[in-house]
Amino acid sequence: MQDQSYGIDWNSITILNDRMFGYVMHNEERCKQLLEEILECKIERVVFLNREHLIDPGIGSKVIRMDVYVADDKGTVYDVEMQKSSQRALLKRARYYQAVNDVDQLQEGMRYQELRRSYVIFICPFDPFGKGLRRYTFRMLCQETEIDETDDTTKIFLNARGTKGEVSDELSLFLGIF
Repeated sequence: MQDQSYGIDWNSITILNDRMFGYVMHNEERCKQLLEEILECKIERVVFLNREHLIDPGIGSKVIRMDVYVADDKGTVYDVEMQKSSQRALLKRARYYQAVNDVDQLQEGMRYQELRRSYVIFICPFDPFGKGLRRYTFRMLCQETEIDETDDTTKIFLNARGTKGEVSDELSLFLGIF
């Protein structure tokens, strides 16, 4: 469908477009729907903690600005980032975002078990790891055993150019895979 007043083909715009990203991620219902598609689970509701959330972990430390920082009804926090340029060490960038997010959550006097489950999600118009997957999910793993424990952190990289692996039709549409 061509919008004559703006000359925009709305059918060709995906989540990778900055305005569409803002349109989706800054609306609680749309943001919730996208998170449900990414995580393949039901979320009752999301609450915006901050848009373009700035975290300064201290003097001399690198400051980060999260694109979208939301929590769900269970207290899980989500940092959703649009990563437009292919960078080396993207996994380490996600690690740093996770660490700074944890520092921001845990105040003096709080116990470690009070850290909330959290996700760092990067949406990329390129393949961040060169394996052709649509989704890359990273969680802590003990190499020696099948320990059924987790630190409650997950890092997800969505590759809009991926051809391997299954994602829902709705997520494919969001990413422009079709």
